[in-house]
Order: sequence, then structure tokens, then C-alpha cells
Amino acid sequence: MRWRIGLVGATIVAAFLVGALPAGAIDYPPAGNPDGVAPVPIEARAVVTTSPDRTIGSGTLGSCTSAAVVDAVALGGIITFDCGPDPVTIDMYATAKVFNNADPDVVIDGGGKVTLNGRNAVRILYMNTCDPAQVWTTSHCQNQSYPRLTVQNLTFINGNSKSETTYDGGGAIWVRGGRFKIVNSRFFNNVCADVGPDVGGGAVRVFSQFNTQPVYVVNSTFGGTPGLGNVCSNAGALSSIGVSWTVINSLFTDNDTTGWGANPAKPGTPGGGNGGAIALDGNTYTLRVLGSRFERNHARAGGGAIFYVSNNRTGELYIQDSYIVNNPSDDFETRAYPGFFIIAKEGFPVVTNSFISKTPPATYEGVEGGDSPGLVNPASGLWTIFDVEGDTRSLYYGNPGDYPFLGDWDCDGVATPGLYRQSDGYVYLRNKNTQGNADISFFFGNPGDLPLAGDFNGDGCDTVGLYRPSLGRFFVIDKLGSEDDGLGAATTDYLFGNIGDVPFTGDFDGDGVDTFGLYRTSSGLMYLRNRHTHGNADQQFYYGNPGDRFVAGDWSANGTSSPAVFRPSSQTLYVRFSNSPGNADAVVGGASQMLIPVAGFLGDLP
Repeated sequence: MRWRIGLVGATIVAAFLVGALPAGAIDYPPAGNPDGVAPVPIEARAVVTTSPDRTIGSGTLGSCTSAAVVDAVALGGIITFDCGPDPVTIDMYATAKVFNNADPDVVIDGGGKVTLNGRNAVRILYMNTCDPAQVWTTSHCQNQSYPRLTVQNLTFINGNSKSETTYDGGGAIWVRGGRFKIVNSRFFNNVCADVGPDVGGGAVRVFSQFNTQPVYVVNSTFGGTPGLGNVCSNAGALSSIGVSWTVINSLFTDNDTTGWGANPAKPGTPGGGNGGAIALDGNTYTLRVLGSRFERNHARAGGGAIFYVSNNRTGELYIQDSYIVNNPSDDFETRAYPGFFIIAKEGFPVVTNSFISKTPPATYEGVEGGDSPGLVNPASGLWTIFDVEGDTRSLYYGNPGDYPFLGDWDCDGVATPGLYRQSDGYVYLRNKNTQGNADISFFFGNPGDLPLAGDFNGDGCDTVGLYRPSLGRFFVIDKLGSEDDGLGAATTDYLFGNIGDVPFTGDFDGDGVDTFGLYRTSSGLMYLRNRHTHGNADQQFYYGNPGDRFVAGDWSANGTSSPAVFRPSSQTLYVRFSNSPGNADAVVGGASQMLIPVAGFLGDLP
């Protein structure tokens, strides 16, 4: 039987009328990350609700009430709304609670037009298989397969669970047991307890999912614009203990924490402040963040975007196709992962095709046909490369500690990543500016040698030479190594400069052959050599400061390489278009003091 629940039959609490969202009201951002394209598993998709078990309302605004919502949720099943043609906001005067002995499936579908408003007074939705008041139905309430709760195409605003002490956290939604998923939904200005080391989830808190299966959060928004973020002592958006999550194509911005002192609470503090957007704790559980975006979330303690702790270090964290930028942590975070605090299984997190940074990616607008710079974080393996039109690509290639460079390994005219792994002595070269495995690898040099990529014989193909700092000697090698073999004998080798000089490569006289340059920290002079022979520098001039990191490229497309320096103190790359002293002709902001500059002709990045 299909039930229609409106003013008639609203028996649990008194009916309160609702008005349509008025013209000129808050223009809430849409659900989901507009750039998210991660595939959604079948079980994570919205439930078909064309044949509902219950309908809240009878076609008018006044028929959609708090009492009607509470009644419908208590009965369970597939629930839809019929409140008229316009968007509506239902002011909730009591929490809608799922009864465990009702329908095993509870689907609440707002059709993209319904907002449930906690009025900053009540939690909006509650399910707990271990709460006797909601009826125990098994002897293992902490691990039972039902109820299966889905909220979809709904907006939750102003939920407030600060008055809840037994089941705290979860300002909009609190769940324990069964299964739970969120699809195409939005959460704005929901709050929970202000302080405390464990309490969390301004929007949502979850416990005890059946057989450790994940909570799905799909194409949903938490915050979305300044002034609409969710707030709690920990985890403005999502909080749990021992629960796995899969977050797909979702948006988290402007969520915040109010606690301080972390967990366990530092002496003299109330505790809390972890996980601006997400705070998860437990032992063996998994978090997958796919196709999602995190910005401007803030933690007063650790993990401005995500706080992930697996206490026994068996938990796994995956970040894929996501953008996580400008999520400050006031007290602590994990090195090389700004906005995160992570304790996980060895080898985690696993990050693929994602951009994680304190600042947005830089841009570079150069000269058509010229070389472009890149900036590589050796701690995380994140490459940020630019083309001359200002397009940017971020990709992960290599392991922490690898030494990066760019070169045209397959002679197609486009430079692609290379790296030297000092831990195994191999060079790994890739022929595309995408993530993936190496196309070419070979044993390289001696421990401590520095790789120097360039076209050393003018044949249009780059190879990998080396500089041996212990001798101040350059080795020119005109062919790439082969699998499982070394580089072979150098074509030529020679001394140039002093021990302690900093080497780089470029075509400094425009003859089509790359040679070597040096920066001498003691004098601040650059020395450029135009031939692969012993001898004095052919050019010398002042550019850069001690501590800068050097690279050279044909930035102005005139066939001649000139220097660029990355300055850790300012986290900035300064590009000079000529081999002469003077100010930078182009400036590229970085996101870390650790970055290493690379250079090459990148064509047009797709």
C-alpha cells in the first residue's frame, strides 16, 4: 500500500507549516564536484524511487511538515515528497528517527527540491540499530545488515546536535549499524558539540557499518562556499570510528573545527580540532576519495582537509583524481601532504592523478614555441608542469627522494619526465606527460652522481649525462642505456668548474647542442661553457642567490637557453630570458620550499 503523509495522520508531533524558499534567499551551491568524473559503482548510485511506499505532502506547501517527515521515516520504505511545484524548506521541530523493526530499506528522496532545516535547534535524522528506543532486532546490533538508509537529492541545513550527550556528534545525520549512503545531497551550516577530543561530524557521524562495508558519499556538497560550511569540535563534515568510506565526485569547502588540543586532549585544553572536513579514527578501515575537491577547510589541530588515523596501522587511504588545496592545519600535519594528518598502513596513502597543495597550482605564460618549466616535489613525487599558454598538468611520477628532470627520450620533439632513483641506482624515463610506468630504465652512474639531461650531439634526441661532484667532472653520454644494463662508456668527459659548483644543462649559444653550466655559490656567478672540452667559461654573469636551485631552457624560443632559479625562501621560480644579469622576465609561484625545477619543450598540454 502506498501511504500519503501530510497534515492528516501526522501523529508523532504537532504539524508545522513550511514555506517555499523565497526569492532572494541564499543561492545554495549545487550538489557535487562539477569537475568530478570518477565512475560510480552500481551499489553507490541513487535508488529508483518512481514507485514510492510513502509520499510526504499532498501537493501543497502546507502539507509538507516536520510531523509528516517524522511519521514517514518511522514507517520506512521508499519516501518521496509532493509539496507543490516550487522548492520547499521544511522546518524540523523533532528528529526523524528510523525504527529498526520497520521496513529494512529506508530511502528518502527530496527530488532536488526539498530542504530539511534543523533551525539550529535539532538533529535532523537519526538511525541506531543499538538504541533500544528504536527497537533491537538482532543480538548483534553492531553488525547487522539492515536498516539500509539512503538520503538522496536532499538538502540539510542548520542541523544541531549540541544538546545530544549520549549519541553526540552528527549535527544533521547520526547513523549506527546497517548500511548508509548519501547521493546528490547538500549540507550547509550544520553543527555539533563545540569541544571534545572524540566528538565530530558537524554534518554526519557514522558507526558500525555491516561487515565493514563502506559508507558511500556520491556527488554531494558540504559547504561549497564561504559562510555555508559545517562545524564541530572535530570534522566539520564527516566523522566516524572504525568505518570505511568511499567519497565520489563530492565537494568539501569551508568546513571548520571548533575544538582545540587534539586527541588525546593536551593538558589544559578541552580536546578536538582535528579534520576540518573529515576526521576518521579506528583500526582496520579504508577511505577512498575519488574525483573530489577540498578547499578552504580548516583544522585548529591537525588535518585541515582530512584527519585519518589507523591506530594499529592497518588502514588504507586512497586519493584519486582529486584536488585538495588550501586546507590549513594550525598545529600539525603530515609532511608532503598539506591539509592531511595520516597514520596508515605502510605504503599509504596511495595518491594518483591528484593535486595536493597549500596553494593553488601556479601558471606560466611564456613564448610560443619556447620551453616551459615544471616544479617537482621530491617528497611526494608530484610534478606540476606548464605549457606556454598557461595550461597546467599535475601528475605523480616516481618515489619520494627521486631526482627529477625532463627530456625528449623518444625524439618526438616533446620533453617528458625522467628521474634518477638513488636507492637502486636506476634511471626511469617516461615518454608521455601522464602518470604511468617507465618506458625506459637502466642502471646509472655511481652513488652521488647527478643526472643531466640534454641533446649533447645535436641529433634531436635527449640522453642522460652525469656530473660527479666528488671530482668536479662531467661525463657526456650520447645514447640511452638499455634494460638491465648501464650507460656504457662516456663519449667524452672533462673537468669544468670547482668542486661544490651547482651544474645544469642548456644550449647557451644556439648551435643545437646542449652543454653545461655552473653556479658558484661562493661568488654568485653563473659560468656557461659552449663546448664539451676542458676550458674556461665562454660566458659568466650574476644571477640567483646561494641556496637557489637551477635549470635552463629556451624560454624565448630563439634557440638559446637561459637560466631559471627556484628560490626556496620565497617558494618562487624566477625565469630569465637572456644570459645576462637582471631581473626575472617571468615568475612562477610554487607551493613548497622543497621543489626542484625542471625544463623542456612540452608542446600544448591536453
